[in-house]
Amino acid sequence: MPLKILHVAAMPFPSIQGTQVYIEDLCSKQTESGKEVHLLTYHHGIKRHTPYGFFLHKLGDFPPYRSLKSGPSIEKIILDMRMVLAIRSLVRAIRPDIIHAHHYESLFASLIACKGKVPVVYHAHTLLEYELPYYFNFNVMKILSKIAGRFTDAFLPANADVCIAISPFIVSYLIGRGIETEKVFYVPPAIDPPMVNALVKSRGDLIPSWDFVYAGNLDSYQGLDVVLKGFSLLVKKHKRKVNFLVISDSDSAQFFRMAEKFSVRSFIHFEKHGSPESVFSRLRECRIALTPRKIPGGVPIKLLNYLHARLPVLASVHGCAGLVHEKEVMIFDSEEGFCYCALRLLKDEELRKNLSINGYNALKEKFSWEKSLEVLDSAYKIIF
Repeated sequence: MPLKILHVAAMPFPSIQGTQVYIEDLCSKQTESGKEVHLLTYHHGIKRHTPYGFFLHKLGDFPPYRSLKSGPSIEKIILDMRMVLAIRSLVRAIRPDIIHAHHYESLFASLIACKGKVPVVYHAHTLLEYELPYYFNFNVMKILSKIAGRFTDAFLPANADVCIAISPFIVSYLIGRGIETEKVFYVPPAIDPPMVNALVKSRGDLIPSWDFVYAGNLDSYQGLDVVLKGFSLLVKKHKRKVNFLVISDSDSAQFFRMAEKFSVRSFIHFEKHGSPESVFSRLRECRIALTPRKIPGGVPIKLLNYLHARLPVLASVHGCAGLVHEKEVMIFDSEEGFCYCALRLLKDEELRKNLSINGYNALKEKFSWEKSLEVLDSAYKIIF
């Protein structure tokens, strides 16, 4: 009998957001390897007409919530309580061998629903101690949310049978909070973006239209304020006009207010995300990709997309996924550092070429499905 896995993702699905793209690919890869894979998600997401290779289960359409944004909300609390009932129902119906919970809402719902009857694997994509404060505007709420996040990071994963961490930082963090070392596995993320072969073949003959590109959400932890400050320094120092393509489905109002504040609004072109295929077609028109993430722990899936497209990447310390500075990516730690690295990349075509080649090779070596699935199977085996 094939191993039967119920993935629980308390989030909109499908979605162009990095975590959802990764979970979809993971479920597909596990199905291809011979496992019976089920995925439970919220009721809403973007429209999708092509079938999945795995079994998709969704909550009923209540409450009538449609937001794709990350972060806490009253509606999500209601949805997470409904997830508990849905998990119990699916456990009775399909009798999974393992529940694989993504993010804390899924872990919380799974632990309540199962009560020890089915082993629960927790997949840590981020750490709340660092991320949660960015969803609040007032200092008191930021402090309280950081404390709550730190408590959650320490308490909830300890109740899972196995923990999967997408970065060495999260591995060290969980072990440092008292989780047994043998229960924590580092499983680097991997993705299969569309049109990779077409991109690789055509990039060499294409003159880029955009100097910089960022493709992703505009949440404050993404660090775009640092980019805009650095960009304001850059446009003063660079002799020719530079431009910046931003691709996102997030509300752009606050982003543009910041751009106006730093007098760089005229250098920025904003467009909606669209399909993954359309985004990849835009990436091929750009010179340098940005991952300016502010918080430690996670691996930006957008970084893997950039590397698949063989773009040189300018990343923050927390957005580089452990890649090597000046060999596989360029890394900055301030707006001045951003300006310095950006100027070097704009002026040095050979550096851009080397980064694109070495970055792509690092992607293949460090973020492969073959390696990830092998470690994940090892993690499952210790449960039985």
